[in-house]
Amino acid sequence: MVVQARELEKHKLYGVAYRRVLDEAVAQMEDGEKRNIEKIIWYGVRYLTTMPDYKDYEFDINSFNLISGIKGLMSSMTLQQFKNVFPIKKDFNGARWGVKDYFYTMEYIKRIGLEPNDLLGDFALELLANYWNDDIGNLYAKSLAIMSSIRRHEGHLSLFEEFMAQQGQDTPNTFKNSKGQAYYVRQGKPVKVQMRKPNHLKTIK
Repeated sequence: MVVQARELEKHKLYGVAYRRVLDEAVAQMEDGEKRNIEKIIWYGVRYLTTMPDYKDYEFDINSFNLISGIKGLMSSMTLQQFKNVFPIKKDFNGARWGVKDYFYTMEYIKRIGLEPNDLLGDFALELLANYWNDDIGNLYAKSLAIMSSIRRHEGHLSLFEEFMAQQGQDTPNTFKNSKGQAYYVRQGKPVKVQMRKPNHLKTIK
């Protein structure tokens, strides 16, 4: 309970700081000055990643909109700005354990062709899933958790359960008809799960 209280207090402090820098940025924009998005994004990410799980639909929607706003700001950053605010962790043995590390992230950036002064643009969302940094990893996990929570509130499967069902795996909330088609029930009606085609299978035209 003491740990939870401390985390909640930390979350509140990040919230105060986030709103302060956001107000300052708005004032700067009104004065015609360049806005400092680095602070807004950093405090916004910390505010989101320390946010408790309230499991409330309206709260999740508001959180999702906040995350979308932060991701939108990230798209206006250059790669170098992003790396300055969220340095890539200096872990180098990820290949041994089959996880992301510094080399994985650098190879990903090279593969998509981003240079230091390029804006992240449409790559911002994809970068979250391939970037080795604790804050970014926590933001990505939080965004998936909130999206899953929203889906469950709306009667759908969570993202993970839908993924497993798409792979043909049995899950707690899915069923299969006589043809092996997976489905779940939403508001009394069956909803088919779109099965994923194995990578080695190709459509012949």
